[in-house]
Amino acid sequence: MERIYKKAIKTWGIENQIDMFIEECSEAIVALQHFKRGRIGTEKVCEELADVEIMSTQMRIVFSAKNIDKVKTSKLKRLIKRAKKEVLWKGTRE
Repeated sequence: MERIYKKAIKTWGIENQIDMFIEECSEAIVALQHFKRGRIGTEKVCEELADVEIMSTQMRIVFSAKNIDKVKTSKLKRLIKRAKKEVLWKGTRE
């Protein structure tokens, strides 16, 4: 699979693939808004999210998956801390 992503980057160039990533993210945002309003179903949302994942994988190649994973790990640790605080806070509120 990685070969396909690298081929796409080489074929269309980094700048174009960044623009495509932005476009796919925008389409996913619109799809999610339409889903919330009952205008489209989950199939269309999944389509748009799949496009975002494909482009996101290309961005991992462009911007270094290793560096992204390092930041991601840090953010997930922060999320865990926030979630634990939220659970504790809710528990004392009742």
